[in-house]
Amino acid sequence: ISTATTSQRRQMIFELLTTYAILSKSSTPNFIWGQLQVPPAIGLVQAQEVSDSRVEKLERFFRARKSPLEFHAKTFIEVADKEKTDWRLLAAISVVESGGGKRTPSCAKYNPFGWTSTTSPCGFYRFKDFDEAIQTVGYKLTHARAYKKFQQSGSVDQLSRVYNPGHAEDWAGKLRKVMEKI
Repeated sequence: ISTATTSQRRQMIFELLTTYAILSKSSTPNFIWGQLQVPPAIGLVQAQEVSDSRVEKLERFFRARKSPLEFHAKTFIEVADKEKTDWRLLAAISVVESGGGKRTPSCAKYNPFGWTSTTSPCGFYRFKDFDEAIQTVGYKLTHARAYKKFQQSGSVDQLSRVYNPGHAEDWAGKLRKVMEKI
């Protein structure tokens, strides 16, 4: 099981839950786990698993780098879809800034994006978890006035001029390379 992909693990759990529902001949319960839902058992149980290959790609990408963000791939995709950005962008920023969440400030361990703050005692935004960081940064990139040129163009070059102005050209190049690898 430890070498199984997330989809394979979900399938194993689905099979266990389905077997339980059939053997118990119960009209309840409804099992919900991630995107997997087993409806009430009546005879044979039918279930659906909605799969998004982008989630699986990000999971594999982060897993290969031993990144703690592997378990947040779904959040990256949900935020990208909601904010209408390239689904690889935030993941790539996290890799360029912190190795995918592996090198975060000790005072801001859930800040894989290197976001600084003038109001935080340690100088970095302190998010309660990685999901909050992904959601906040995704929202800010698509709504904050500072990123207006990026919002209009979607250009990594425009983003880099605000996100990392001191090293904009180098940072944009690194970002593009990571996005291509994903």
